[in-house]
Amino acid sequence: MNYSAGAKSPLSAIFAAVLLMLIVLLVAPLTAYLPVAAMGGVIMMVAYNLVDFHHIKKIMVASRPEASVLIITFVSTLFLELEFAIYLGVLLSLVLFLAKTSTPEITEMSLNTEQRRFVDARNGKGSSALN
Repeated sequence: MNYSAGAKSPLSAIFAAVLLMLIVLLVAPLTAYLPVAAMGGVIMMVAYNLVDFHHIKKIMVASRPEASVLIITFVSTLFLELEFAIYLGVLLSLVLFLAKTSTPEITEMSLNTEQRRFVDARNGKGSSALN
């Protein structure tokens, strides 16, 4: 943001941080007079903007295992403590990843000496692995 405002050096970030710190120190006591409902509304608005509905929809459509990780993590955040819900989502994601990558599809190849290239051993179709 500093760069788009015309900042020329990294020193502008330090000045911005000091200015922000002064503003927070001076304005923080005034927040005691804000109604709790107003602060709750601000928190809800910030939380709503953190949720990326576009990517959630893409995940739900694209991959059933990833959608299950998303749903289980979301539901577990409602019923478990936040850190355990995150651990559960990461653990489930890791288990699904390892299950997918631990059984790779291996194609059996044989050398076709007439064409001087590798072909699929099951159906004899050529491969461009080697010329």
